[in-house]
Amino acid sequence: MDIQKETGLQIIELPSSAISIKDSWNKRYNIDPEAFIGIIKNATLVCTDSFHATVFSILNRTPFITFYRQEPSIEGNMNCRIDDLLQMTGLTDRLVKPNDKIILEDLFTIDFKSALEKIDQRRTESLNYLKQALREDNNESIG
Repeated sequence: MDIQKETGLQIIELPSSAISIKDSWNKRYNIDPEAFIGIIKNATLVCTDSFHATVFSILNRTPFITFYRQEPSIEGNMNCRIDDLLQMTGLTDRLVKPNDKIILEDLFTIDFKSALEKIDQRRTESLNYLKQALREDNNESIG
């Protein structure tokens, strides 16, 4: 499926290297973190192989699909970060693999409320763990 043809959406490419996918796309090189997040926040749809773009799509409630940057069989690939994030948020259906069929209507239907609740729960657990670890470390220093 050619998402651009089907939707008529403008494509903004944020290449991770000097190699671009298509010359006719609007490219943004060397953007700062604020611009990166702004592009994601204001996008109609994000199609990415980036862990960080996936995270910020979820946090900003921007519809997205994610695909692997590297083949799963490549040793040392970073796919597990994307897998863990999508599993934790219940959004594994947003991972598109090479032979998957993309259904246009499904691209814009995401349960962000549930995903964000799971992120908030994990954030609370992490903060509690850090507070406890700091308390224990502080008690050992004093004692």
